[in-house]
Amino acid sequence: MDIPSYLKDTNSFLRAVEDINWRGDLKLVSIDVESLYTRIPHHEGVNAICLVLHRAGKSPAFIDFVREALLFILTHNSFLFNNQWFNQVTGTAMGTPVACTFANIFLAVFESKFILNLGNPYVKYIHTYLRYIDDVFMAWSGSEQEFFDFVDFLNTGERMNMRFPCNFGDKHLEFLDVQLDVVADQIKVSGYRKPTATNALLHYNSAHPDHVKKAVPYGQFVRLRRINDSDESFHKQALELKDRLRLRGYPDTIIKTAYDKATKLDRHQLLHRREVKRNSDRFTFTFDFCPNERNIRKAIQRNWVILERDPELRKVTVNRPMISFKRNPTMRDLLVNSKFSDKKTTWLDREIPKGNFTCHHCNFCRFHLRTRSLNIGGVTTMVEQFISCKTDYVVYVIFCTCRRFYIGKTIRPLYIRFREHHHSITSGKGSQRLIKHIRDAHAGDPNSLTFAGIERVMPKIDGGDRHRELLRREARWILKTEAEGPIGLNDKNDMAVFI
Repeated sequence: MDIPSYLKDTNSFLRAVEDINWRGDLKLVSIDVESLYTRIPHHEGVNAICLVLHRAGKSPAFIDFVREALLFILTHNSFLFNNQWFNQVTGTAMGTPVACTFANIFLAVFESKFILNLGNPYVKYIHTYLRYIDDVFMAWSGSEQEFFDFVDFLNTGERMNMRFPCNFGDKHLEFLDVQLDVVADQIKVSGYRKPTATNALLHYNSAHPDHVKKAVPYGQFVRLRRINDSDESFHKQALELKDRLRLRGYPDTIIKTAYDKATKLDRHQLLHRREVKRNSDRFTFTFDFCPNERNIRKAIQRNWVILERDPELRKVTVNRPMISFKRNPTMRDLLVNSKFSDKKTTWLDREIPKGNFTCHHCNFCRFHLRTRSLNIGGVTTMVEQFISCKTDYVVYVIFCTCRRFYIGKTIRPLYIRFREHHHSITSGKGSQRLIKHIRDAHAGDPNSLTFAGIERVMPKIDGGDRHRELLRREARWILKTEAEGPIGLNDKNDMAVFI
């Protein structure tokens, strides 16, 4: 869909401003949509999408499919608050992949009906109309009163549930991160920071790759170079940026190098630079960043030839992968919990012991190790939950008297799963590595075994696949303890649960 008002980013806005043929009677104004994402009515939004698809020549079957899919997404947006479930009945949740496109297309249809349409008695005063999602910039040829009348016209009856706050700037306006000033019938642009803006630049001591931290000052100086149309305003804002970078721990050498490099750039070329298409044939190898990332990167590159030599794998490993990192948990992730609950803790909650305990009722308590500390194949771990013979959704370990071990999981009470292992040994059935070992090394005596729980997978407050999480925990413990190795008794480790 061709949306003439569409702005992709600040760059596209600056290019559009350059093309404005400014006149003395024009004024700088802006409007924005109040709480756009949560105000869009479901059916009006879906109808707007279907209208655009129809104009694009899409088939009725495809349009019906999109309609049903969108309605399903929009009407099944639920959230949890204070242990109560709610369903959102209007708007689309912010953060969902469909939200931005949905809102953009809805507003494009809205503005074609109510703003840029001849049915709008004030359309004759709109000289330029540009929109970045819910922020609208206009060059207005009418008076200040006529502009406010126009906004009242849009807000009358709250057309399609929309509300439009406004700003009449006349010769001065802030829009996005740009400040616009009309000087001698020309628009001058410079960078703009809100008074409430904080110094949120990445700290230099943060656990990020060195090249990322070095790129932060350069990227910020390039941004200022692109926005400011005069050297004077660029250098002034660059000085302020230097101070903010120093407060975030950046060395002066890195700041100066980035500043000098950005100063030499031509603003016109920055504004009109073509986007470089990435090589889509290479796939990305992504992992959590750690201080040893260079060694990991080198190990992947050094051993990639092993995959290239494999007759099957080399079909999909023609190009070596790009190495990238995903964000590690931050202090905010660790400290802030979006699942609010007013549940009061009691002395019962605080005094629950941790470790393995017998239930005193089953026939297999004598095999259950009463311990909190476990040494599994040389890996020492502390059990952080209460686990008894009757605990379910447990990753467990079975020890042999010769210190070999087996890692398993169960969704049923722990003693029932151990009873099955015990029965397989006494009946002589089964071909598991564990059973074969007891049969061959211990004359099939199940009394040579003991068991203990390692950890329990608790149900999440907002649901989720608990069994899948249990499979993943089991796979991690098999990998961590090398349970498939010489002293382990596991047959295999299924890593497909992580896909």
